[in-house]
Amino acid sequence: MNKKLRFIAAVVVSCSLMSSTVLADDLSDAKSKSKEIETQIESNKAKVSELEENRDNILSEISELDNNMDKLYSEVNNLQAQISQSTNKIEELEERSSELKKELEANKKVMDKRLRVLYKNNGTSYIEILLSAEGFSDFFEKIDIINTLISFDNEEINKFKANQEELDKNIEASSEEKKTLENAKAIVDANLEELNAKKDEKTKLMAKAENELGTAEKLLAQNEAESEEILASITAMEKAASRPSRGGSSSQSNTKPSNSGSSSSQVSTNGMYSITGTRYAITSPFGYRTSPVGRGQEFHKGIDIGAPYGAPVYSLKAGTVTYAGWMEGYGNVVVVSHGDISTLYAHNSSLSVSVGQTVAGGQQLSNVGSTGWSTGPHIHFEVIKNGTNIDPAPYYF
Repeated sequence: MNKKLRFIAAVVVSCSLMSSTVLADDLSDAKSKSKEIETQIESNKAKVSELEENRDNILSEISELDNNMDKLYSEVNNLQAQISQSTNKIEELEERSSELKKELEANKKVMDKRLRVLYKNNGTSYIEILLSAEGFSDFFEKIDIINTLISFDNEEINKFKANQEELDKNIEASSEEKKTLENAKAIVDANLEELNAKKDEKTKLMAKAENELGTAEKLLAQNEAESEEILASITAMEKAASRPSRGGSSSQSNTKPSNSGSSSSQVSTNGMYSITGTRYAITSPFGYRTSPVGRGQEFHKGIDIGAPYGAPVYSLKAGTVTYAGWMEGYGNVVVVSHGDISTLYAHNSSLSVSVGQTVAGGQQLSNVGSTGWSTGPHIHFEVIKNGTNIDPAPYYF
């Protein structure tokens, strides 16, 4: 417990020994501190909201980077498959070129062998072979053989040449295609590397944002716990203020309750009155809910009643006004101590009572408004018992 809370606890313990004036001063001081902490809470809530938004933005950016990286990975895989196909094609064409060369070499060997059989000397020319013919029959036979060899030789050479040219073109085209694909893959790889660097950076920012958010949430929780303790101390001091003094007179016996503004249409139930006179729908119940002003999940300490703007707001029971003024988030607020419980009425457009005033059950306290953090006219109604907020629904009728 910090110094501020220890001071308030000491005030509560010594309440019975203080005069009513001193107690009122300490109560005012406690409420001032409570308001200060509420301001800190609202500031921390805004900080938490800002950090959550920052974290969500980073998550969105990481998600977008992941999507872009998935597309690039798919593109890389596709390009790699095409490069593999081009490589295989080049290897097949080169293998075919090698086979053609082997075929041509084999054909040349066959032709040479046949020429060696035909030629008596390796240096003999076709003319000399023809001149060496023995008779016309032998001459024409030699001409046919020479023509066949020459035709075969030229045909094989031309065929090889055509095939080789085609292969060379295909190899060149495949090599260019492979080169183009490899260049495209290099660009995609560079883009992937850049995206990976950006993702690493965003991941670090995400870790930092989570750390800052966790720190802010812890601070907010500490502020809220401190606020609860101060509210408990205020409730204890309000009870002490409402108890009879040592002379036996009660605080309410000195001031006659004013019934101005009470409504004859209200029905009293065990000393309690309808705070709206006419019952309206409860638009937001007590407990956890999604904040209507975009602050995530929150614990709703009261109930919201959908009353129209300007409608009168009445005191649940007789009591003393312990707070009447502006409260961060709640707008114009009235708090009434009834002894056993305290009631709070928030978001009012105007107030009809002041601090220290004694009010009767059913007396008008304020008018419905939409001040503070509000999305429209309504009453925010809280019931506090022993320093703890309880469900006000059973108190609204």
